[in-house]
Amino acid sequence: TTPHHRSIRSYVLRQGRVSNAQRRAHDTLLPRYGIAFQEQNINPEAVFGRQAPCILEIGCGMGETTVAVAAANPGINYLGV
Repeated sequence: TTPHHRSIRSYVLRQGRVSNAQRRAHDTLLPRYGIAFQEQNINPEAVFGRQAPCILEIGCGMGETTVAVAAANPGINYLGV
């Protein structure tokens, strides 16, 4: 006989939780440091106001490490996602 395997069921609503501090940071900092979604490619020279190598940081979390790396490399533009 073959063993019977039960399927795993989960009825828990899975969603992210945003703290009040995170919401405040989003509301106050995103207009200054964020780039609004567009249907076309962005122009890094226009975004950063200069011509420089640009690094796309995917999965930058809260951004602390990206900020430190960018501060240590002022000749490079960093874009965190």
